[in-house]
Amino acid sequence: MLLNSKTDVEKMEHVDIIASGYEWDCPNCEHLNLVIEVTDVVECDECHFLYATNPAEHAVGTRKAARACPPHLHVKIHTKLYARQTHDMPAEYTQKAECLDCGEWLDVEDIPEQAEVKS
Repeated sequence: MLLNSKTDVEKMEHVDIIASGYEWDCPNCEHLNLVIEVTDVVECDECHFLYATNPAEHAVGTRKAARACPPHLHVKIHTKLYARQTHDMPAEYTQKAECLDCGEWLDVEDIPEQAEVKS
């Protein structure tokens, strides 16, 4: 049965959402690793360093929240190493902002002045 109204959610058939993989950046060599499950320890595919894992972060949201969110009043800044430090050049970093209300990613320059910012 195809229903197009959100008021009919209780009548809809339910499905399971299955996470098909996770990714992590190696702090040593910056290789993007893909794993199919969360484990206590991971090994980099490139440099073979071992790391303990933090709890997995899962994104959960609703269409309604994503549409109603702007102006993104609760954001978290994420910083990622872009280029390692060398003898001649300092390390370079990139920053993105994640809206904690709807999950949308923003450029740091686009954060509203009235937003509550977490680092």
